[in-house]
Amino acid sequence: MIDMAKSSRFGEQVVLAAIAVVATLAFLLLFSSPDIIWRLSMATAYAGLLYLAAALSIGPINVLRRAPNPLSINLRRDIGIVAGILALAHTIVGLFVHLRGDPIQYFFYRTPAGIGSLRYDLWGAGSPAS
Repeated sequence: MIDMAKSSRFGEQVVLAAIAVVATLAFLLLFSSPDIIWRLSMATAYAGLLYLAAALSIGPINVLRRAPNPLSINLRRDIGIVAGILALAHTIVGLFVHLRGDPIQYFFYRTPAGIGSLRYDLWGAGSPAS
């Protein structure tokens, strides 16, 4: 027997994922840089930011509407999960923006013999302003 509540939640999750894909593609097309990796990094960042804002705004909207504001709302949780997935995608893609094909250099110095010591400069501690 099919549980209607579970199938309804699954449908909501599919819709949230589809909207995330569409938003990411829209942002990807919005940027005009020829660098596809940079555009994908920005697209996942902005789509994730929209989802994070949506998840964080559900509570205040309920307060303004004088609606019950329970501790856990399935929709808010699912939106937050999609925001986290987009943030993870942004982090992974972002590792390839500056040091193409060699993201290990974010964390270690590269030597002629291979990987050197741990980076302790500003590039290793945090990405510099560019």
